[in-house]
Amino acid sequence: MTRDIATVPHANTLALRCTPALVGDSSVYLRVFDDDTRDAWRDLQRRAKRGGPEQIPYSIATTVLRVLTGGYVHLDKYLKFLASKEPLTDRTLLRMFTYLEGFALGMPTDAIPLNEPPQLAVLVSRTPQQHHFLAEYLAPRPGRQPVAPGWVYETVTWDLARQLAERPFTINMLHPLRKEDSTGKPRVYDWVPGDPRQVQYLPDSSGGLIAWHAPFGRIYNSDDINPEHPTARDAQYGLSNISLSMKTLPNITSPVLLLDSHVTRIYSNIVYAKTALVEQPKPGLPLLRVSLTGGGGMRTVNRLALQVLAHLKMDDAPLRQIEQRSASERQIVKVAQEKKEKPGFITPPPGQVRPIMPKNYAFAVGTGAGMHHLRLLADHVDAIFGGRAVHLGMPQVAMSFAARPTDPLRKKEKENREKAGLPTDNLGFPPVDDVHRSIAAAGYERLRLLCLYYRHETRLRMINCLAKAYSLAPGWLDPPEGQEVLLTPHVSVLFRNAEDFLAHGPVNGRRDAAKPFDKYLDGNSSVMVAALCETEYPEKLAKEDGDTAESMALKIEKIDAKFQTRRFLVGHDVTAQYLLGKRRGQFGKPDEVVQPAEKDHPAYMALCDLYRSLGIIDQRIERALVTEDDESVLPRMTFCGVHVRKQAGNTGPFDEPRRIILASALVPSAEPGGVWTMLGWTSIERKWQPYRQANNVFHANSYPEHRRGTGQREEQRWAEAGQDIDQALADLSEYLDGEPYAVVVDGHACRRIWPGLQNQNLNRAPDPDEQRTWLPGAGIAPHKRPAAVIRINIKSDEVPQPVSITQVNKDGTSKEARTSPKLYRLTPDFGIPTWMLFNVPRNYDGSGGGRLGSTKTRWDAPIGKGGDNAADREKNELKAPWYTMTATEIHPFVFSAEIDAEALAIATARLCHQTIAWSDRSRYPAPLHAAKQMDLDHPEYRRSAPPEEQPRLGDEEEFVDE
Repeated sequence: MTRDIATVPHANTLALRCTPALVGDSSVYLRVFDDDTRDAWRDLQRRAKRGGPEQIPYSIATTVLRVLTGGYVHLDKYLKFLASKEPLTDRTLLRMFTYLEGFALGMPTDAIPLNEPPQLAVLVSRTPQQHHFLAEYLAPRPGRQPVAPGWVYETVTWDLARQLAERPFTINMLHPLRKEDSTGKPRVYDWVPGDPRQVQYLPDSSGGLIAWHAPFGRIYNSDDINPEHPTARDAQYGLSNISLSMKTLPNITSPVLLLDSHVTRIYSNIVYAKTALVEQPKPGLPLLRVSLTGGGGMRTVNRLALQVLAHLKMDDAPLRQIEQRSASERQIVKVAQEKKEKPGFITPPPGQVRPIMPKNYAFAVGTGAGMHHLRLLADHVDAIFGGRAVHLGMPQVAMSFAARPTDPLRKKEKENREKAGLPTDNLGFPPVDDVHRSIAAAGYERLRLLCLYYRHETRLRMINCLAKAYSLAPGWLDPPEGQEVLLTPHVSVLFRNAEDFLAHGPVNGRRDAAKPFDKYLDGNSSVMVAALCETEYPEKLAKEDGDTAESMALKIEKIDAKFQTRRFLVGHDVTAQYLLGKRRGQFGKPDEVVQPAEKDHPAYMALCDLYRSLGIIDQRIERALVTEDDESVLPRMTFCGVHVRKQAGNTGPFDEPRRIILASALVPSAEPGGVWTMLGWTSIERKWQPYRQANNVFHANSYPEHRRGTGQREEQRWAEAGQDIDQALADLSEYLDGEPYAVVVDGHACRRIWPGLQNQNLNRAPDPDEQRTWLPGAGIAPHKRPAAVIRINIKSDEVPQPVSITQVNKDGTSKEARTSPKLYRLTPDFGIPTWMLFNVPRNYDGSGGGRLGSTKTRWDAPIGKGGDNAADREKNELKAPWYTMTATEIHPFVFSAEIDAEALAIATARLCHQTIAWSDRSRYPAPLHAAKQMDLDHPEYRRSAPPEEQPRLGDEEEFVDE
């Protein structure tokens, strides 16, 4: 292995330079198709279109080709190229595409013209097949971003995964070493590895690795469960999965190989799954990943692919295994439907076919491989690749984060505050004086808080919360029902039982239910109004014939009072926040009313979130950005976050997708110590307003359509979006009277809008034929453009996975640390560096987190123990999710000589560390987080959010599976 010897602390990640030396003599067979071939492919897709996420011809082709080649093959969806590990003869492709087109068009076998193959089959088979060595396309280009053909990204992991699978993977458990501290208590001072064991991974056809013969689950992790008669929960199991992918990073001349470890959870059935893993009978071939077709309850291997393979006289035994199991399960579904029952399945023992769990249901094995597994993987990678493994340099940046209001007080500071009679709570409420100053800066004299509830317990929680926020005695704050009282000279509160108004049910009647307090809803030029409301999850509805989980979710959403009342309240310009009054019961227990407690963090966070929605900014942002003595100084500047999302699915009235563009701007005071303000911009009104007002207007309206102007093609519509944002930035510049501002965007979400954000286009001049604006603000007058653009990336498959930190001692020795919340600089080969902010999830490091996965792998996770006696109970670590460090990539584009790139990266990291309202760090800096939060709080968000951001429901839930 090759690691730079650093004299400062530096990060270790699962990222290697993907160099010619690393790939060696790896090669593929390639056919690059011309325009005529692609036109013929598109014509077939149009003729064979039958709905679904993919066209049927593509599904047939990929399944057949994987069997023909043994697994390693990639057919581009748009037929740009066909790459395979083994050669494919022209005759095989001619016959395959002839059968493919015939079956896709519904032709019987005897009508398929084998002697007169269609144009597509002829063009594909006549395309020359070339043998290419991958190393030829991975040579670094000094001073330039790497450029490799798309097929290299899809094929480079095939041989690398096979090499990693050639030797067993060594695992162990770490055991603590303890010694007594000064008080006599035993403390852990180090960890030592236990006895090593070996696990064999097998490569799969996607270029990853699966520990096929080493499942983990209740049966495998405990000696107390009888494997002969398992329950549905006992039979569930998961497999360790290692992913490999090739990406680029800013100003690194080589592509980068990113590795990560995951848990693949095996499903109980084929017919509700979407993908299955299949072991091939011939040794040395990778596991096949097979996409399943058909509706929920009917899924199986593509039958047309089976017909093609049969006519090609190829061994289709692995796929037949899927079909046979699917047939028996379809019969179970049929019988259950006739009885109007849900089908029940129990996961069979590991076999040749294993369906992958399509969504995150309750399961006996949790998600996440854990930090210890990642460190073992890093050791395995270094052992296999040796000197070919060139790691990226990532030294720690010399900076610190200011203490947050929610951070625990240090012992001495706590003692001093106790002696002075000051509160020692670190609840994170803005100081009252700062609340008053924000109210005045917004142009109001007073804030009216409406506390709407329907349980006495929730009323008490609201009282206790406000008492702590305003340093009042809880016994004093108990106003008569419906009477407005002053908490301070500039903040008043009114408590009202609003059970009818807050109850779940139809939309009709909300206006009448609000009449008892409607005179307090409408503020005036001197009073802004906000509402803190009780809510709870709606009860499950009775299921009717024909209902799917998707339709049931929509029915429940339509009666959810939270969305209806929010829409009603913002119509009165009242900003709303909700507090959960009843928790859902777990493990079959009934729902539980949330009782008042000495510390009620959900209530505290609800109030702080309400402040954020109102645009109340206290001094925490100012203090977070304080520059240390040895840092470059940034000018006082505005930070503007732009959030962009196009939903998956058509929910508009004209079957048009929705396009969401939101922005917020954190505007500093003219002088330090003054009042910061926050502005908001939405694609509804297209103008800058106080954040509270923009937020209310946005939530009072439906999402806008994706189509706005004359653009018909997708790239034209994204060009229109860029023009809208440029106009917003020009307007912001005018509002700021020319003062500098920086724009923060999610690079992945916005790469369709601004080509200049893409790694391949860094440091390049704009393409003269490009219709889209190259970078944010590039299309407006130079004096109105941003002083800098900050590109954020949080996608786990595009950012290096942190493994550990090498700490350097004063004597030159080093020691490994497991986690770090620090900022690191990715050493560039040229140009401006990229910075990585490492994050330790609260679930891993917080109270009760237990740092699961820090000393063991999933194979050693205990299944826990229940019992009435709390002292006897043990945590079920196998079922719990395991968290690892994450990284936020920060890449600045600096356009002003007054701004230092590292100072800008440090400020961005501090705006992630110190949020406006949350009690912990966020993945996005504060202004981008505030812009996105407007979208997350919208009444329509749940039914329009992208799949990775919402709890997905579908017909896969139509059966019983614990």
